[in-house]
Amino acid sequence: FGDKAFVNASMTSQTPMMWSNLRTTSLFQDEDQTKRVISLVKKVPYYSGEQGLIVINVRSSSLYDLIREMKIDGVSSLCLADSMGNSFEGMGRKCAQAVQDQSDDTILKSAYTDWTLHIGMKHAGLFAYVSTFSFVWVLLGFVTIIGGIAAMTYISHRHYRPLDQVMNRISTF
Repeated sequence: FGDKAFVNASMTSQTPMMWSNLRTTSLFQDEDQTKRVISLVKKVPYYSGEQGLIVINVRSSSLYDLIREMKIDGVSSLCLADSMGNSFEGMGRKCAQAVQDQSDDTILKSAYTDWTLHIGMKHAGLFAYVSTFSFVWVLLGFVTIIGGIAAMTYISHRHYRPLDQVMNRISTF
């Protein structure tokens, strides 16, 4: 049995249910063809786990394909990683760690699986340009409103005397 070491390690674990990190496994011990999987391990019965384990292996390539289908090309980059930082994308790949001050990446971490989803903007420069352009229009709108109020005040004060004189002549008749 090719997964004997993993099963033995899972039997000694104290948690009744857990997700493993990315690992390679083969069906038989002498088999050359290995697959990258993550495993859901549940002890049977649930509280004591004395009778055995239920192990469900999920190919990492299947999860990567699911993430790739969700990705919108040209807008964002998605990377799913296990608790060790290994990417589901392929062997030896790591998700780029987002530095708080230098990146606009969003990092979501699951408390249940301890996996991390990195979501980043590929065209952050274009987004910043469009965002600034929108800010310019808002600023231009405020300047226009303030300028309109100032112009109405100036015109009212400038033409106050002639209007007052016309009103006085009308009232004298």
